Amino acid sequence: MTVREHIVLVLNKRIKDDKIISQVALANILEVTESAISKLMKTGQIDNDKILKLCDALKISPNELLGYDENIEDRELLDILNSDPDLKTFVLSRKK
Repeated sequence: MTVREHIVLVLNKRIKDDKIISQVALANILEVTESAISKLMKTGQIDNDKILKLCDALKISPNELLGYDENIEDRELLDILNSDPDLKTFVLSRKK
């Protein structure tokens, strides 16, 4: 399975099955049109600069979106990071 195919599967599961977010809300977050979201859900093609916003909106890690394995500890750390906006801001500021 290609990365794009995996993105399509994840998007459809999180949006249609799990109903994590609507296509309209996702379009607003990514600052694209609803038709761009529809295309994304069919092709899996996304600009690299939008991947982190997409993952945040879907409540998943980039590894999950792209189909890479991740361990439970990483998932727990990501959940902690996402639950505390101040901590997330601090960690991301240290990334530079």
